[in-house]
Amino acid sequence: MIASSGSVGSVLTVSPDGLLIAIPETRYAHSVQCSHATTMLTTLRLKCLIEGEDIVFPVTAGCDDEVSDLKELIRSERALDSLKDIDPHTLELWKPKDSNPIAAERNNLVERIVLLGDISTFADELDPSETVFSIFPTQPPRGYIHIIVKVPHINLFPPHVLLISSLSRLRILRATLISSHIPWLSFIGY
Repeated sequence: MIASSGSVGSVLTVSPDGLLIAIPETRYAHSVQCSHATTMLTTLRLKCLIEGEDIVFPVTAGCDDEVSDLKELIRSERALDSLKDIDPHTLELWKPKDSNPIAAERNNLVERIVLLGDISTFADELDPSETVFSIFPTQPPRGYIHIIVKVPHINLFPPHVLLISSLSRLRILRATLISSHIPWLSFIGY
C-alpha cells in the first residue's frame, strides 16, 4: 500500500508487519514506482561512460528493466555517435566495484581509468538477465560513474574478405621476392 505523506520528499508505505514506514524520495525519483514484495522501487538515473571516452552521459532505467534493456537505452542515447553501428546485445556493461568508485569528473577521466588496469580488476561485468534494481537497489551516489560500457572491436570487412586480401598480399610479396633474383628462394620451393 502506498499513501502520500502530505510532505514533499517522502512516501509512506505499510510493511508486512503493519508498521507505517516513511521512505524518502531521492533526487532522481520519477513518477514511476514499482512495489516488489516489501521494497518500494523507483526509476534510477545512472551515469554511464563508454570505455576510452571522457563523455559521461545519464540514462534512466525503469523498475523492471534488465541489463539487456539498459544496453538498449545506452545504445539509443549514443546512437548518433559512438554507438552508431553497434548492436546493443554486443555491448558489455561493467559496474565499478563499491571499493573502487570512479569520480565522474571529466578531468583526466580516461587516464584515471587506464591507470586502474584491466577492467575486470576494478569492475564487475553485468549479466544481461539481471534486473537493474538487483544491481542498484537504491539510487547510487550522484558524483560517480555507475556503468562503464565496453564496445566490441569492429572489423570493417567480413573475415573472408580479410583472408582474400591477405592472400593477395602474399602473392605480391612472393612475386616481388622472385623478381629480386634471390637465389635461396628456389632452394625453398619458390
